[in-house]
Amino acid sequence: MNREKRINWCEISNTLSHIVTPKFTCHISDSDWGGSVLIMEKSGKAFARTYWFNDDTTTIYFDWLSVDESERGNGIATQLLNAHIEVAKKFELKTTLWVKKDTWVHEWYIRKGYKDYKDCENDGNTIWMHMTP
Repeated sequence: MNREKRINWCEISNTLSHIVTPKFTCHISDSDWGGSVLIMEKSGKAFARTYWFNDDTTTIYFDWLSVDESERGNGIATQLLNAHIEVAKKFELKTTLWVKKDTWVHEWYIRKGYKDYKDCENDGNTIWMHMTP
């Protein structure tokens, strides 16, 4: 199977849908630039996005991770990130995200296996991180 088929948004969406528990739902977007899957806890308590660009068949991105304050500490963010990482591994894709430097979230991503990659061009207080399969 070549890389072009591996980054197919429908395959990624289906894989994410099967990985996340029944308490999450997926919203799919396909456009000229690429695609995305927004995974949301069914009652709206948490969400995150996995997205990719059509001109890069080697990488998927993770962002928009948000958990309602009343639900923090219950493992929802971990479920969302783990689903993203599982897809990256299954499709042998690098996963990339950005985060504020020197925060607990930055340290959490490091514990999950991400490594600092490079400073964000527009904001010296944020950094791109990546994990390779």
